[in-house]
Amino acid sequence: MTFTCLCRAAGCSLFLPGEFGSDSSELPPGSFMYHKRAAIPHLEQLGLPYLQVFVGLFPDTTFIPGRFGFDLPAGKAAIVGTGDEIVSPP
Repeated sequence: MTFTCLCRAAGCSLFLPGEFGSDSSELPPGSFMYHKRAAIPHLEQLGLPYLQVFVGLFPDTTFIPGRFGFDLPAGKAAIVGTGDEIVSPP
């Protein structure tokens, strides 16, 4: 029995999946952390209401100089793509 089944059996009224990082709703099968996306149809099948909260990157590891394109001492950041892409849904 999965954790979600146990929650349903216990009368849980709202399930909050562990959605840290970026949006997992469009991950292709077999990709890193696809299991997060695969859990949602299971929750829907159980009829268990859920709330996904995508918090984005972790600032304590994101803004390390040279990591993810940020160079805080120089006051610069590398922008991947054109800079016009949507980072999070409106």
